[in-house]
Amino acid sequence: MDTVGLGIIGLGVGRSRAQMAFAEERTRLVAVADLHEERRLEVSENLETVAYDDHRRLLERDDINVIGIFTPGGTHLDLAKDALAAGKHVISTKPMEVNIDRCDAMINAAEKAGKRLVVDFEFRYRPHNRAIKQMIDSGKFGRLLMGDVTLKWFRSQDYYEWDTGWRGTWSLDGGGALANQTIHLIDKLLWLMGPASSVFAQTATFNHDIEAEDAAAAVLTFENGALGTIVGTTTAPNNEFDFWRTEIHGDRGGAITVMLSGAYDWRAGSDEYIEQAILTDAAGGTLAEEIEPVPGPKNIMEDIAGVFIDGNDAQVTGAEGRKSIELLNAIYKSAQSGAQVSLPLDSAFKP
Repeated sequence: MDTVGLGIIGLGVGRSRAQMAFAEERTRLVAVADLHEERRLEVSENLETVAYDDHRRLLERDDINVIGIFTPGGTHLDLAKDALAAGKHVISTKPMEVNIDRCDAMINAAEKAGKRLVVDFEFRYRPHNRAIKQMIDSGKFGRLLMGDVTLKWFRSQDYYEWDTGWRGTWSLDGGGALANQTIHLIDKLLWLMGPASSVFAQTATFNHDIEAEDAAAAVLTFENGALGTIVGTTTAPNNEFDFWRTEIHGDRGGAITVMLSGAYDWRAGSDEYIEQAILTDAAGGTLAEEIEPVPGPKNIMEDIAGVFIDGNDAQVTGAEGRKSIELLNAIYKSAQSGAQVSLPLDSAFKP
């Protein structure tokens, strides 16, 4: 195989992934599908591809090897089953699904079909994040003590009501600010710190008319004994910037990454990032040395090309993508019960 044929379902964030597939030398954007005519026609014209209003048309094409699913989370299982039954490999956008039972069903369907299931978490493709992961694994930071992530975004009520109003619902979004936005950082935290063994959390719905939370805070204990926190909200002041922060430290040093994203157009699924990463010493001071980027695939499409052409391992398999949903389910269970919840879970969260 010299190139991988891609079909993209859903042209919200899927629009940017279609652009990646179009630009990547070893992937071919064969066709896209979306229920919105305007989005279909725009992508079809700009990227010189075929556009359908029914995803099943993609499954009929022999020139498509991989189906990318970029629709609301609660639709991923059914669409993945359709694609796998048609003999296609599957990419799922985040979150993988709305609970661990549905994640398990996706994983089982892929195994039964003998096909790959890959989850798109974009932070895994950032060179400085790979470098930090390598530093942790090599022992540069010593014994891990704490891992913290913070996401403070503003989203209007219009954001939640737009496009059929699926955001912030349990059935299609799998939750609120944690499930849709902070899930990126939850995945990153588990990737860097390792599995969590327990969590205590509180959630609230302050400023939006939605089913799920628009603010949450959680305290974690990791299996390695470290502590951690997760803070996520879409109630932050509307200052035209979204704020993300990750801080990892051990007894010999650590790393901080801070990102501002501005000019965000949630209707078009586009964003611009301003990002900084620094190392810290054990006393908390900034180290002079820079974080040397670690090479690897720059995005999901380059990753997929490496998997199917070069035989590489995917950055995030279905089993790996499930981990963030398990922690998310545990957070929601803790907020629902008012008690600490242990992991691994023996059942999915039920709203």
